[in-house]
Amino acid sequence: MDLSWDGMAYHQPASILISKGWNPYDINELKYFIDEVNSKYGGGIGGFPNSIWIASYPKGAWEIASIFISVGFKLDYAKMLATSLSFVGLVLVYIYSRLRKFGVKLSFAVAALTVYSPVVISQIGTYYVDALLALMLIVFIFGYLCYEKTRVKLFLLYPFFMSTLIPSIKFTGLVYLF
Repeated sequence: MDLSWDGMAYHQPASILISKGWNPYDINELKYFIDEVNSKYGGGIGGFPNSIWIASYPKGAWEIASIFISVGFKLDYAKMLATSLSFVGLVLVYIYSRLRKFGVKLSFAVAALTVYSPVVISQIGTYYVDALLALMLIVFIFGYLCYEKTRVKLFLLYPFFMSTLIPSIKFTGLVYLF
């Protein structure tokens, strides 16, 4: 259950409203979003002038969560992206460690310590996006490292997909890609 202010004030309501047809890219619909959040979800995000910053947020996490909501998953399942990415990250770091000739136990330990940082542990069950960004960067980096070590082109799919998702989760993620 997400008890974070950001999660409950606008991330979760935005995901719900997108699943019901709200267009987050239309600045004219921002007032509708604010009114809905304040009245239905108790967000308390204030009036239009004070919350214009919401319009500039990347909407990727909201859109992905809204897909889970739209197909009928429970609201908390909409946060499955972070959990899924953590498993993908674990596998990629483990594979790379084994390719580097680490033992099985050491490879698993390296993978767990790499993936489950304090940020990821504290945010994996919330709508915060920093854990998503960290996990996507891990998948990006270790997907590429596995490709470099094996030349198996399938591994290039990870950096490709992450490079398209990272900017839609958090704009500052672009800095890490270049």
